[in-house]
Amino acid sequence: MEAHKAVLEYLINNPNVDFVNESSDMDIVTFKELMHSGLVDGINACADDGDCKYCHPSLMA
Repeated sequence: MEAHKAVLEYLINNPNVDFVNESSDMDIVTFKELMHSGLVDGINACADDGDCKYCHPSLMA
C-alpha cells in the first residue's frame, strides 16, 4: 500500500512527468496496478521485446 501511495504522491508533486519506465523514480509495476484500477492514466508505449514505457502519466480526474 505504501508503494501505491508513493506513486500517487509523486504524480501529485510532479504533474509534468513525461513517462514512466523501469528506470523512473516511481515503480512501474505499481503504476500499472494503479492504472488497471482506474486511479492513474498513461499511454501504453510498451514494446514487444519487453521494454515497457507509459507516456504522459497522470492522475485520473
